Amino acid sequence: MKRSVSLSTTLLCAIVCTGESFAADIPSYDEPAPISAPSAAARSWTGLYFGASAGYSWFNPEFGFTDLEADFDADSVEYDLNSFTVRGTVGYDLQINRVVVGALADVSWSSGEDDQNIVITPTVGDPGAFPTSVESGWGADILARAGFLATDQLLVYGLAGWTWKNVDFSYTDTSAVDNPTISEEETVGGWTLGVGAEAMVTDMISVKGEYRYNNLDDIEIDASGSTIDPAVGELDGSEQEILLGVNIRFNGLFQ
Repeated sequence: MKRSVSLSTTLLCAIVCTGESFAADIPSYDEPAPISAPSAAARSWTGLYFGASAGYSWFNPEFGFTDLEADFDADSVEYDLNSFTVRGTVGYDLQINRVVVGALADVSWSSGEDDQNIVITPTVGDPGAFPTSVESGWGADILARAGFLATDQLLVYGLAGWTWKNVDFSYTDTSAVDNPTISEEETVGGWTLGVGAEAMVTDMISVKGEYRYNNLDDIEIDASGSTIDPAVGELDGSEQEILLGVNIRFNGLFQ
Protein backbone atom coordinates (compact mmCIF):
# COMPACT_ATOMS: atom_id res chain seq x y z
CA MET A 1 0.00 0.00 0.00
CA LYS A 2 2.76 2.36 0.93
CA ARG A 3 4.54 1.51 -2.31
CA SER A 4 1.37 2.34 -4.33
CA VAL A 5 1.00 5.74 -2.66
CA SER A 6 4.66 6.54 -3.24
CA LEU A 7 4.38 5.59 -6.89
CA SER A 8 1.29 7.77 -7.33
CA THR A 9 3.02 10.70 -5.69
CA THR A 10 6.05 10.32 -7.95
CA LEU A 11 3.86 10.17 -11.06
CA LEU A 12 1.91 13.28 -10.04
CA CYS A 13 5.14 15.25 -9.48
CA ALA A 14 6.41 14.19 -12.90
CA ILE A 15 3.20 15.41 -14.61
CA VAL A 16 3.27 18.79 -12.81
CA CYS A 17 6.96 19.35 -13.57
CA THR A 18 6.45 18.40 -17.21
CA GLY A 19 3.52 20.85 -17.50
CA GLU A 20 5.52 23.70 -15.98
CA SER A 21 8.43 22.97 -18.32
CA PHE A 22 6.08 22.96 -21.34
CA ALA A 23 4.47 26.23 -20.27
CA ALA A 24 7.89 27.82 -19.91
CA ASP A 25 8.74 26.87 -23.48
CA ILE A 26 5.64 28.62 -24.94
CA PRO A 27 6.64 32.09 -26.20
CA SER A 28 4.72 35.06 -24.71
CA TYR A 29 3.16 37.79 -26.82
CA ASP A 30 2.58 41.36 -25.58
CA GLU A 31 -0.64 43.05 -26.64
CA PRO A 32 0.19 45.41 -29.54
CA ALA A 33 0.07 49.15 -28.79
CA PRO A 34 -2.87 51.03 -30.37
CA ILE A 35 -2.03 52.68 -33.67
CA SER A 36 -2.40 56.48 -33.39
CA ALA A 37 -3.77 58.49 -36.27
CA PRO A 38 -1.12 60.52 -38.12
CA SER A 39 -1.05 64.20 -37.14
CA ALA A 40 -2.13 66.77 -39.70
CA ALA A 41 0.72 68.53 -41.46
CA ALA A 42 1.23 72.17 -40.43
CA ARG A 43 0.00 74.64 -43.02
CA SER A 44 2.60 76.83 -44.70
CA TRP A 45 2.20 80.63 -44.71
CA THR A 46 4.56 81.11 -47.67
CA GLY A 47 2.80 82.32 -50.80
CA LEU A 48 0.71 84.91 -52.61
CA TYR A 49 -2.66 86.11 -51.31
CA PHE A 50 -5.53 88.43 -52.23
CA GLY A 51 -7.82 89.94 -49.64
CA ALA A 52 -10.69 92.24 -48.82
CA SER A 53 -11.44 94.05 -45.57
CA ALA A 54 -13.91 96.52 -44.12
CA GLY A 55 -14.00 98.58 -40.98
CA TYR A 56 -14.27 102.03 -39.49
CA SER A 57 -12.04 105.08 -39.83
CA TRP A 58 -11.65 107.87 -37.28
CA PHE A 59 -10.37 110.94 -39.16
CA ASN A 60 -10.67 114.42 -37.63
CA PRO A 61 -8.43 116.88 -39.49
CA GLU A 62 -8.13 120.46 -38.31
CA PHE A 63 -7.95 123.54 -40.51
CA GLY A 64 -6.37 126.83 -39.54
CA PHE A 65 -4.90 129.83 -41.36
CA THR A 66 -1.12 130.06 -41.13
CA ASP A 67 -0.76 133.24 -43.19
CA LEU A 68 -3.67 135.68 -43.09
CA GLU A 69 -4.04 139.27 -44.28
CA ALA A 70 -3.13 141.60 -41.38
CA ASP A 71 -6.62 143.10 -41.10
CA PHE A 72 -8.28 139.75 -40.33
CA ASP A 73 -8.26 137.07 -37.67
CA ALA A 74 -9.74 133.56 -37.85
CA ASP A 75 -10.34 130.59 -35.59
CA SER A 76 -9.39 127.04 -36.48
CA VAL A 77 -12.05 124.38 -37.03
CA GLU A 78 -12.11 120.57 -36.75
CA TYR A 79 -13.91 118.29 -39.17
CA ASP A 80 -15.60 114.98 -38.43
CA LEU A 81 -14.72 112.64 -41.31
CA ASN A 82 -15.37 109.42 -39.39
CA SER A 83 -16.80 106.82 -41.76
CA PHE A 84 -16.86 103.21 -42.86
CA THR A 85 -13.99 102.12 -45.06
CA VAL A 86 -13.33 99.21 -47.44
CA ARG A 87 -10.10 98.03 -49.08
CA GLY A 88 -8.64 95.40 -51.37
CA THR A 89 -5.21 93.86 -50.76
CA VAL A 90 -2.54 91.87 -52.57
CA GLY A 91 0.47 90.54 -50.69
CA TYR A 92 3.12 87.88 -50.31
CA ASP A 93 4.35 86.10 -47.16
CA LEU A 94 7.49 84.09 -46.46
CA GLN A 95 7.60 81.71 -43.49
CA ILE A 96 10.98 81.08 -41.82
CA ASN A 97 10.46 78.54 -39.04
CA ARG A 98 7.93 80.32 -36.76
CA VAL A 99 8.57 83.80 -38.18
CA VAL A 100 6.53 85.18 -41.09
CA VAL A 101 7.66 88.25 -43.06
CA GLY A 102 6.02 89.81 -46.08
CA ALA A 103 4.88 92.85 -48.03
CA LEU A 104 1.47 94.05 -49.16
CA ALA A 105 -0.24 96.80 -51.11
CA ASP A 106 -3.85 97.87 -50.88
CA VAL A 107 -6.32 100.45 -52.13
CA SER A 108 -9.13 101.81 -49.98
CA TRP A 109 -12.26 103.92 -50.11
CA SER A 110 -13.93 105.96 -47.36
CA SER A 111 -16.85 108.37 -47.53
CA GLY A 112 -16.17 110.88 -44.77
CA GLU A 113 -17.56 114.38 -45.33
CA ASP A 114 -18.19 117.39 -43.09
CA ASP A 115 -19.10 121.08 -43.40
CA GLN A 116 -17.92 123.76 -40.99
CA ASN A 117 -18.05 127.55 -40.89
CA ILE A 118 -14.82 129.44 -40.36
CA VAL A 119 -15.43 132.68 -38.48
CA ILE A 120 -13.18 135.45 -39.83
CA THR A 121 -13.07 138.65 -37.83
CA PRO A 122 -11.86 141.90 -39.47
CA THR A 123 -10.03 144.56 -37.48
CA VAL A 124 -12.89 146.95 -38.28
CA GLY A 125 -16.39 145.62 -38.82
CA ASP A 126 -18.45 142.56 -38.01
CA PRO A 127 -17.14 138.98 -38.18
CA GLY A 128 -18.27 136.79 -41.05
CA ALA A 129 -18.87 133.05 -41.33
CA PHE A 130 -17.30 131.39 -44.36
CA PRO A 131 -18.61 127.90 -45.27
CA THR A 132 -15.99 125.19 -45.78
CA SER A 133 -16.29 121.53 -46.70
CA VAL A 134 -13.85 118.61 -46.46
CA GLU A 135 -14.34 115.20 -48.06
CA SER A 136 -12.16 112.08 -48.00
CA GLY A 137 -12.09 109.51 -50.79
CA TRP A 138 -9.73 106.86 -52.05
CA GLY A 139 -6.44 105.86 -50.42
CA ALA A 140 -3.52 103.50 -50.92
CA ASP A 141 -0.87 101.79 -48.79
CA ILE A 142 2.44 100.00 -49.31
CA LEU A 143 3.40 98.11 -46.17
CA ALA A 144 5.82 95.58 -44.76
CA ARG A 145 4.72 93.18 -42.06
CA ALA A 146 6.46 90.74 -39.75
CA GLY A 147 5.02 88.40 -37.19
CA PHE A 148 5.35 85.31 -35.02
CA LEU A 149 3.27 82.13 -35.17
CA ALA A 150 1.62 81.76 -31.77
CA THR A 151 0.32 78.43 -33.14
CA ASP A 152 0.70 76.84 -36.56
CA GLN A 153 -2.59 78.51 -37.58
CA LEU A 154 -2.41 81.86 -35.72
CA LEU A 155 -0.10 84.70 -36.78
CA VAL A 156 0.40 87.81 -34.62
CA TYR A 157 2.09 90.62 -36.55
CA GLY A 158 3.05 94.26 -36.86
CA LEU A 159 2.78 96.61 -39.88
CA ALA A 160 4.79 99.61 -41.05
CA GLY A 161 4.97 101.59 -44.27
CA TRP A 162 3.57 104.46 -46.30
CA THR A 163 0.00 105.62 -46.85
CA TRP A 164 -1.72 108.06 -49.20
CA LYS A 165 -5.20 109.60 -48.91
CA ASN A 166 -7.21 111.79 -51.26
CA VAL A 167 -8.78 114.84 -49.57
CA ASP A 168 -10.98 117.52 -51.17
CA PHE A 169 -11.24 120.93 -49.44
CA SER A 170 -13.53 123.76 -50.52
CA TYR A 171 -14.00 127.28 -49.15
CA THR A 172 -16.74 129.74 -50.10
CA ASP A 173 -16.07 133.49 -49.84
CA THR A 174 -19.50 134.80 -48.86
CA SER A 175 -18.17 138.36 -48.46
CA ALA A 176 -17.62 138.68 -52.21
CA VAL A 177 -20.39 139.64 -54.61
CA ASP A 178 -20.31 136.41 -56.63
CA ASN A 179 -19.51 134.12 -53.64
CA PRO A 180 -16.51 132.42 -55.25
CA THR A 181 -15.59 128.90 -54.07
CA ILE A 182 -11.94 127.97 -53.78
CA SER A 183 -11.26 124.22 -53.99
CA GLU A 184 -8.15 122.18 -53.31
CA GLU A 185 -7.92 118.47 -54.06
CA GLU A 186 -4.80 116.85 -52.70
CA THR A 187 -3.38 113.36 -52.33
CA VAL A 188 -1.61 113.58 -49.00
CA GLY A 189 1.02 111.08 -47.88
CA GLY A 190 2.26 109.89 -44.52
CA TRP A 191 3.44 106.89 -42.53
CA THR A 192 1.50 103.97 -41.06
CA LEU A 193 1.99 101.71 -38.05
CA GLY A 194 -0.29 98.84 -37.13
CA VAL A 195 -0.81 95.53 -35.36
CA GLY A 196 -2.98 92.55 -36.16
CA ALA A 197 -3.72 88.86 -35.91
CA GLU A 198 -4.53 86.43 -38.71
CA ALA A 199 -5.90 82.89 -38.38
CA MET A 200 -5.63 80.18 -41.05
CA VAL A 201 -9.09 78.62 -41.41
CA THR A 202 -8.34 76.29 -44.33
CA ASP A 203 -5.39 75.77 -46.66
CA MET A 204 -6.67 78.68 -48.80
CA ILE A 205 -8.68 80.94 -46.46
CA SER A 206 -7.54 83.08 -43.53
CA VAL A 207 -9.32 85.76 -41.51
CA LYS A 208 -7.73 88.76 -39.80
CA GLY A 209 -8.27 91.75 -37.55
CA GLU A 210 -6.11 94.90 -37.68
CA TYR A 211 -5.56 98.28 -36.05
CA ARG A 212 -3.78 100.99 -38.06
CA TYR A 213 -2.55 104.47 -37.19
CA ASN A 214 -1.97 106.76 -40.18
CA ASN A 215 0.02 109.95 -39.62
CA LEU A 216 -0.77 112.21 -42.59
CA ASP A 217 1.22 115.21 -43.77
CA ASP A 218 -0.28 118.71 -43.72
CA ILE A 219 -2.20 120.00 -46.74
CA GLU A 220 -1.59 123.62 -47.68
CA ILE A 221 -4.71 125.52 -48.77
CA ASP A 222 -4.16 128.65 -50.88
CA ALA A 223 -7.09 131.07 -50.62
CA SER A 224 -5.72 133.51 -53.16
CA GLY A 225 -8.45 135.40 -54.98
CA SER A 226 -10.74 135.83 -51.98
CA THR A 227 -11.47 139.05 -50.12
CA ILE A 228 -8.96 138.05 -47.42
CA ASP A 229 -6.17 137.49 -49.97
CA PRO A 230 -3.41 136.74 -49.13
CA ALA A 231 -4.55 133.78 -47.05
CA VAL A 232 -2.86 130.41 -46.68
CA GLY A 233 -4.18 127.66 -44.43
CA GLU A 234 -3.22 124.12 -43.44
CA LEU A 235 -5.34 121.03 -43.03
CA ASP A 236 -3.66 118.46 -40.79
CA GLY A 237 -4.65 115.38 -38.88
CA SER A 238 -4.10 111.70 -38.24
CA GLU A 239 -6.35 108.72 -38.89
CA GLN A 240 -7.08 105.54 -36.94
CA GLU A 241 -8.67 102.42 -38.42
CA ILE A 242 -10.11 99.14 -37.17
CA LEU A 243 -10.40 96.49 -39.90
CA LEU A 244 -11.75 92.96 -40.28
CA GLY A 245 -10.88 91.00 -43.40
CA VAL A 246 -10.48 87.72 -45.24
CA ASN A 247 -7.59 86.55 -47.45
CA ILE A 248 -7.62 83.98 -50.22
CA ARG A 249 -4.18 82.37 -50.07
CA PHE A 250 -2.23 80.58 -52.79
CA ASN A 251 0.44 79.16 -50.51
CA GLY A 252 3.18 77.32 -52.38
CA LEU A 253 3.20 79.67 -55.37
CA PHE A 254 6.54 81.30 -56.28
CA GLN A 255 8.42 79.53 -53.48
